[in-house]
Amino acid sequence: RFTLSNQDFALTILRVSRNSSAQSLAHNLHEIALGVLIDSNGQNVLSKQRVVRESRRLRAFSDQRTVRKVDKFERIPTWPASNGIRWKAISQFNPDLAAKLEHQYGGADCPNLWLDKATSPQTSPFLMMCHHNHSFRLNDPVRLMEKQIMPEGFPAHGHRGMTTVTICLRGGLVHRDSEGNKQLFGADEPSRSAKKPYKGMHTQWLTFGKGIIHELMWDNSRREGQFGRRDNGNVVHQEIYQIWVDLPSDERLTEPRIELLGDDESPTVVENGCKTTIIAGDYSGSKASVDTVSDLSILTAQIGQRKVWQYAPPTSHSTVIIYVRLGSIKIGQTEVDAHCTAYLSQGGESVSIHAEKGAEILVLSGQPLDQRSVAKGCMVTDSHEDLERAFADYEQGHLGVPWSETCTDDEWREHLKQHNQLQ
Repeated sequence: RFTLSNQDFALTILRVSRNSSAQSLAHNLHEIALGVLIDSNGQNVLSKQRVVRESRRLRAFSDQRTVRKVDKFERIPTWPASNGIRWKAISQFNPDLAAKLEHQYGGADCPNLWLDKATSPQTSPFLMMCHHNHSFRLNDPVRLMEKQIMPEGFPAHGHRGMTTVTICLRGGLVHRDSEGNKQLFGADEPSRSAKKPYKGMHTQWLTFGKGIIHELMWDNSRREGQFGRRDNGNVVHQEIYQIWVDLPSDERLTEPRIELLGDDESPTVVENGCKTTIIAGDYSGSKASVDTVSDLSILTAQIGQRKVWQYAPPTSHSTVIIYVRLGSIKIGQTEVDAHCTAYLSQGGESVSIHAEKGAEILVLSGQPLDQRSVAKGCMVTDSHEDLERAFADYEQGHLGVPWSETCTDDEWREHLKQHNQLQ
């Protein structure tokens, strides 16, 4: 039977268990200590608030995921390349300043490629994440000439066997595909009084399955209410994440499916000085509506100054990847700077991220797919033979026939009719 004098003993157990290197021992000591603190012959030794606080502290220690590896992928100067070249030079001696300048003025994209066999077991079901950050001065005559050489976006091309998730942070995109779908989506000004040219639809979820042709071009128009415009609307800032997600083998050749996600489909949770948007999966009791096919979550989070963002991924999610868009974060004892990618350990029940000066992050977590995936270009299959067949199908027009990005909507639809793509 424990009495009040046992309080110091119980707190000592808690302190010892926090410092223990054996997580299972720490957990057992934690349970014993809480038994002492909560119930002493029917009397509460400590307040419930103190008990909860002690419990959270210990669990935060004993069940935390840690950083296994940190990568920083090459940033490629684009749109405008001159900006990207400047930031690349500055990053050699001041990476933090280079990241801030790129955020302000654009000029680079950064593909995080996870297609090779060495990394895929730790990153599955995610194949790639590319952070695009660009700006376009609409009245610049040089830009108009450059458009003839390098179209502003991604002209018609084919995909098979995968899903793309395109999240607009600033600016917007125009999508057209070989099944006759046209979509406009992007980032609206957050002010309630501002116009909403994209009607709140900020993300496109496109499952290619057996394959289609699609085009995705930057919406470089003077749209009032488009988030990212500056200099009286003469400059449009375009920033997105595009994530490639593998499909399970039995869903590889499914029928294509496309949908736009907005506030209703992707709820936002604000708590503890952090703002989290749930693109897919669930977080803190809220759930996104999109059918992900496999077990995964995609989250974006804004972390306030000197705040801690916490996430408890499902136990099946042995893959957890954190990308830092802005600021820097600390996970355990590991610092992760802007434009770096952290891969977390498989063990542990939770993730705690501290941002002393504030930060913005992208979180990818999921259950790895126990399968072989072979990828090349925009095609993902189960074998090299299937990969050859995918490219042959593309060349023969089975996925659709590409069109020029300069086509008007009427010309594009007529093209689809001529090639029996639009009934």
